[in-house]
Amino acid sequence: MSITRRHLLVQLMGGMAAGAAVTPRNAVMSRAMTKVAGRVGIPGPIRLDRNENAYGASQKAIAAIRESASEANRYPEPLGALREALASQHAVDAEQIVVGCGSSEVLRMAATAFLSQGQKLILASPTFELIRQYAQARKATVVEVRLRKDYSHDLKAILEVARKGSGLVYLCNPNNPTGTLTERKEFETFLGNLPPTFHAVIDEAYHHYAGGSGAYTSFIEQPADNPRVIMPSQIST
Repeated sequence: MSITRRHLLVQLMGGMAAGAAVTPRNAVMSRAMTKVAGRVGIPGPIRLDRNENAYGASQKAIAAIRESASEANRYPEPLGALREALASQHAVDAEQIVVGCGSSEVLRMAATAFLSQGQKLILASPTFELIRQYAQARKATVVEVRLRKDYSHDLKAILEVARKGSGLVYLCNPNNPTGTLTERKEFETFLGNLPPTFHAVIDEAYHHYAGGSGAYTSFIEQPADNPRVIMPSQIST
C-alpha cells in the first residue's frame, strides 16, 4: 500500500482516539493543554505540528513588540543587524543568512531560484508538502521517493533519481508528519555523493523536538561545509 499523509494520519488518529477512550491520563492532559492554550490566548490545544509554543511568547519579545509599536508607521531598517547576530550565533558568515517571513518563505525562494520547467523536485512520501506547491507553480517535475520501513529518508533511492537532471532535493528532518529522524552520518554520505546539478534543502523546522538523540546532529548547530545546502529554520518568540 502506498504511504500517503492522509493514510498515515488516519492510522495515527485512530490510535489516538482508542487511547483516549481508555486512558484517563489523556483527559487530564487535554484539560491541561486547553488551560495552557487559554492562558496564552490560543483556542484549543497547542498545535505542535505548527511549532506553537505552549508557554507563550518571551516577555522580552512582547516588550520589544510594544516598544516598536509606536514606530509602526515607519519603513523598517534593513535586516543587516539581525543577520549579523544570527551569523555570530551559528558561526557562519552573514552572507549565508537569508531572512524570511517564516521558513515557508525561504522554501518559496529556494524553489524560485533553483526550479523551472524541465527540472526536478525530489522529496519523500509522505513529508511536508508545501514546497511541492511552489515547484508545481514553477512547472517543475515532482518526484516522490517512499520513506523506508522505519520512516527515515531513503537517501540511496533519492540519489538514484538525482543522477539525471537538475533541481532540488527536499529533506525534512525530523520529518513531518512521521516525526522520524534520519541519522546525520547518512546525510553526510548523501551530500558527498549528490550530483553538482542539484541543491539540497534540509528542513529542520522541527529540530527543537529532536534534542538528546545520539543519532541526530542538527545542521543548524553544526553547519555543513557545502554551498549547495539550504537550511530553512524558524526563530521562536
